[in-house]
Amino acid sequence: MSYPVVMSLDHTLASHHRGNTFLGFGACLPGRLTQEAFFRAVAWPAATALPDGSIGTADCGSRRIEAALREAGFGPRDFHFAHPDRLGEAVGPDTKVFLFGSHDPLGRGPLARMFHALWGGPPPFNARSVARLLFHPALKKARPVVIAGGGGAWEWATDERARRDFGVDCVLVGEGETTVPELVRRALDGETLPEVVTGRTVPVDRIPRLRSPTAGGVVEATRGCGRGCHFCVPNLLKLRSLPVEHVLEDVAVNLRAGRRRVSLHAEDIFRYGNTGGFAVNEEAVCGLFEAVARQDGVEMVSASHATLAGALAAPSLLRRLAGILGLGRPGRPEAGAFQIGIETGSVSMARRHLAQKMAPFSADDWPEVVRQGAAHLWANRFYAAYTLVVGLPGETDADVYDTLRLVRQLRGIPCVIFPLFFVPMSPVWTGQEQPLTASQVTRAQAELIVAAFEHNAQWADRVWALYGRAASSTYAVVARAMVRALTAMMTRSARRLAMERGSEAGRREPGTALHGAVSSAAPDRGDIFQPLRRGRAEWFPPVPSPPSQPLPQVSQGTGVGCPLPAPRIPAN
Repeated sequence: MSYPVVMSLDHTLASHHRGNTFLGFGACLPGRLTQEAFFRAVAWPAATALPDGSIGTADCGSRRIEAALREAGFGPRDFHFAHPDRLGEAVGPDTKVFLFGSHDPLGRGPLARMFHALWGGPPPFNARSVARLLFHPALKKARPVVIAGGGGAWEWATDERARRDFGVDCVLVGEGETTVPELVRRALDGETLPEVVTGRTVPVDRIPRLRSPTAGGVVEATRGCGRGCHFCVPNLLKLRSLPVEHVLEDVAVNLRAGRRRVSLHAEDIFRYGNTGGFAVNEEAVCGLFEAVARQDGVEMVSASHATLAGALAAPSLLRRLAGILGLGRPGRPEAGAFQIGIETGSVSMARRHLAQKMAPFSADDWPEVVRQGAAHLWANRFYAAYTLVVGLPGETDADVYDTLRLVRQLRGIPCVIFPLFFVPMSPVWTGQEQPLTASQVTRAQAELIVAAFEHNAQWADRVWALYGRAASSTYAVVARAMVRALTAMMTRSARRLAMERGSEAGRREPGTALHGAVSSAAPDRGDIFQPLRRGRAEWFPPVPSPPSQPLPQVSQGTGVGCPLPAPRIPAN
């Protein structure tokens, strides 16, 4: 049976990612078919296809579009969310519209570019997977109107030739819950759709409830962050917090499907419940986590993104969250994790590109916010996957070495640091800015990349083992060994890149200071076969005390108490 409207995903998104959404980033690695089969088995095993051929697990954004179409009146005979392995059963003579979303459909995102600089090789797994989806024989035969969306829609929007080559008729950039049903109806009526459409910002009361489970148990807590960094897309400029009742309804959908882990999606979870300014609504944030954690069947609660400024703006928040989540207790994770953007250690670049990222502090305090914020997280059993943007417009070698110095100062704090190539994804750019490529990497930038991956070689496998409850299971031991091997490969490749740029960073031993950077002794890496014993607070090594320079007192009412005292490792 074919359906008038069909939606699907490529295989890298059509996966439960073993309950860990961080595994999805592996889809940006370049690889061949034999390697893809291995990574697909380990990192993104196929989602279950339901008896009717629909997909059993999908990303939260696609589930929102699915729910929006249902609410718009598209019933079971009109619309089908097909598993990619069963696409031929859903697409046929009656199919007029095909929808799909993707995160990096052409392999041009910041992470894919970084991997390509290190290893070169074929296109990344996600781009290959999207190509197979769009060249599916059933789609080529039916020739429906193809509408592309998702976080990687900007790649289609900026490349007319790619749209033509892959048969993409319309690209939706931005939010889609109110815009997609309109586009689908227009396509069904025979209208010619615009090649690029900007989705309208969706009010909270128009965001539909989930109807089916999401990969990794992801549910939205907020949309947007309002901090206005230049590399953000427009729909992230307006902050909206979903009511707790709305979040709990989405959690319940996942619980009914057997999902016991919940990941709260937010661009900055510490801004949940914010009603203006950059003060942290500590009661709202803690209330959200507590409400979710109390639901019957929930085993673990995490959040996707946070900010260091938010962590410092309410010094007691992390301690309260660690208690709510039971970090370090039997049957609970040893530590919590966030993805956090550092982007740069340069004050001039922070002033120029980060806008309000450091609010309620100032751009002049940005390196200090990073140093103290990272120490504050670890002291309260949280760590982060930090990102850096290499090649920001106007960046000089002095800016790069400021960032490198900051990376070295974080060396004693367990975390991972991912350098990403600058890619102009936002309309803020004039069109003259170009993405950084491997051939344009300077000696200073290569040294920064080496420093970041050297840091990861010390910590990546150990912080991976902290995330989740089965730290000593067979899969966890194998995964930890793979993480260690992968980070070692990245480090070697980064050193080779540095040597090509004439830098001694490619030959020196890890931990050696560069250009006045602060270094500390490399920590003991530990044995991957030694289980992490619950309640062993001594595993958490003492972190360096924050530098003596205090953060300034910010305006009254923000909940900031400065200077931040030296962090202490929590007891069991």
